[in-house]
Amino acid sequence: MKKITLLGLSCALSGAFSATSVAEEVLPALSQQVLAQFPQVDQNGDGKLAGREWAVVEKAILRKYPNADANADGTLSGVEQVALAKQLGGTGTPETPTAGSAAATPEQLAKFLKQYPESDANGDGKLSAKEVASYRKALRNSRGQVAGKKGTFIPNPGWKEEKFPEHAVCYLAPAQLMEQYGGDFPDLPKSEDGVLRVVGTGHSFMMPGYRTLPHICEAAGFTQPLHTHTGGGMTGSVRYKWEQENGIFGFDRKPKPKLLPAIANAGWDAMMWGPYDQDQPEYYRCWIDYCLKYNPDMKFYLSDAWIRLWPFVGGRPPADESNYTAEFLKAQETEKHELFKGFITKMQEEYPDKIYIIPTSLAVTKAAVLQVQGELPGVKSLHKMVTGEDRSIWRDHRGHLATGFDRLEGYVFYSTLYQKSPELIENGINFAGGQQDYPCNELDQVFRKIAWQAVIENPLSGVVDSDGDGIGDLVE
Repeated sequence: MKKITLLGLSCALSGAFSATSVAEEVLPALSQQVLAQFPQVDQNGDGKLAGREWAVVEKAILRKYPNADANADGTLSGVEQVALAKQLGGTGTPETPTAGSAAATPEQLAKFLKQYPESDANGDGKLSAKEVASYRKALRNSRGQVAGKKGTFIPNPGWKEEKFPEHAVCYLAPAQLMEQYGGDFPDLPKSEDGVLRVVGTGHSFMMPGYRTLPHICEAAGFTQPLHTHTGGGMTGSVRYKWEQENGIFGFDRKPKPKLLPAIANAGWDAMMWGPYDQDQPEYYRCWIDYCLKYNPDMKFYLSDAWIRLWPFVGGRPPADESNYTAEFLKAQETEKHELFKGFITKMQEEYPDKIYIIPTSLAVTKAAVLQVQGELPGVKSLHKMVTGEDRSIWRDHRGHLATGFDRLEGYVFYSTLYQKSPELIENGINFAGGQQDYPCNELDQVFRKIAWQAVIENPLSGVVDSDGDGIGDLVE
């Protein structure tokens, strides 16, 4: 049902229409087609469209397909729904399950993943019914609105208030947090060897690095304490996780605290985040202030993700990669850096010596330039969606990294946090997920090299290696 725009449905959800349908029941097949493409319209989470849910969707359909209302009575009867379902490619059978159903087929899951790549919470390129259900629920709990042709997100007005609602979990004392929400999180004493205790949020762009960082640290000779609260796309953003953990706004009085009790009741050295579209400084300040209240020496690291080769909203991949020259890639990276520089420097002024960038974007760009120059061992192309090659750098239209590049992100995480080049790690690293000796050892060594280069070249990382020995000046 791709022809029904998300903008039209989101306008309906924001309350633009109040009429109700006189149709006794929406055809299950049509309902399922809508939900497969736009799960957020299922506001009560029952897997069906009914009442007001159907009324607002029906109005959006009638604006797009006025001829579907054969008798021009302003509603879609059962017969008219059958005709429309057939027109849109539906089966017309009520037994067809939605993507969120336990009986969803692999084909339906694949279709849902294509429409909502961010629902892939663990970033493995596959989608489970559990991930679908979790993403649908997350969309229902996000009370922001989408406005304008570019999908501008309007956060809950509560973000403009001086204080969060009184029942926010962040206002509880540590003892109360432990009593009500105490969970299983690492509580290790501060290391004399410089091992950092890390908490973090993030979405599917962060998951590759979160997966590989512990393996890299193990090879470096220590166990990495890492406590995260992640989600797919918007559901892994710092704004969303703050609302979710505190039980405010879209999660009103239904908190799911995972990081807050840990931060208040254990010693931590660093917090990591993944960025999201239209982030605002206040989304980060709440986390920073909360962390510093209990751990004054903490530092904060924001990944800058990486460039995309074309717009992921409505964009189409090109016929080939001929226009992706080294100059083009470097220009895209410069633009990305300036965008993050403007955002992060303001935060650095507010919190001196506390906030740094994890330059994954520069590292991925360096890899892309090498690929264009034919100097990235074993990598066949830049983008799988352009060439069909599995051994590419990017794998889908949202810009997720392809197989093997989770190592590169993990190396950037390690280099930034520990201010040491992964080239200095002598032990073998027990990575999972490789395919038939890919990435090869030669490619792995390139990953280590460009990760360190990216970190010391980006001034926002806070890492300087004046003598070129692979160890940051602040560590030596």
